[in-house]
Amino acid sequence: MIVTAGYNVGAPEVEEIINLHPDVLECAVIGIPDAAKGDIVGAFVVPRDPSGDPEALIRSIIAHTKQRLALYKCPRHVEIVDSLPKNPSGKLQHFVLRQQALAP
Repeated sequence: MIVTAGYNVGAPEVEEIINLHPDVLECAVIGIPDAAKGDIVGAFVVPRDPSGDPEALIRSIIAHTKQRLALYKCPRHVEIVDSLPKNPSGKLQHFVLRQQALAP
């Protein structure tokens, strides 16, 4: 559960909506620490076409989520990545993404 500005946001709900985007292969959503809001919703996205324009994809993902979710649930940070960290059995390792988000 991500608490952003007093609102509770379920990461799986946001992941489900982002994964519906036709240009997204997979994604992971985490809370990223923010001084003003406590946490902000952050999404790490693997695109279907890695050669595409990342800035256009980010804008498209944000627009996609704003049409389907309450605004407080929409990601404030979207990062395009080559792959998501997984354990040997294929389960997503959200804690690795949290560590990366905290690194300077």
